[in-house]
Amino acid sequence: EGARLVVAPDTGVAHLARAAFAPTLALFGPGSARLCAYGDFWRDTPWQALGEPDFPCRDQQRLFGRHVAWVKRCARGPRECAEPRCMHAIGADSVLAAADTLLEKGT
Repeated sequence: EGARLVVAPDTGVAHLARAAFAPTLALFGPGSARLCAYGDFWRDTPWQALGEPDFPCRDQQRLFGRHVAWVKRCARGPRECAEPRCMHAIGADSVLAAADTLLEKGT
């Protein structure tokens, strides 16, 4: 409560921040903003998703044990992906610009 801005990867931290209506910048590397970030529950929360929308290794289409044709995600852990290029692709400049935008909206 009272946070001016929360910057977090697409994890429980980002979802809790949004549930508390804290301005949230969610960094989507292996996850999918299309899958996890939208919906009526979140529509009034100040937030922005940041990440490359069509990253080449975000190619897994299983969700809760089922194949879903439109899903594009990556469930590879550190053993399979020691250098997460999807997260490295999110540049500091784009994070700072998105943070500035969210902070301006909150004033």
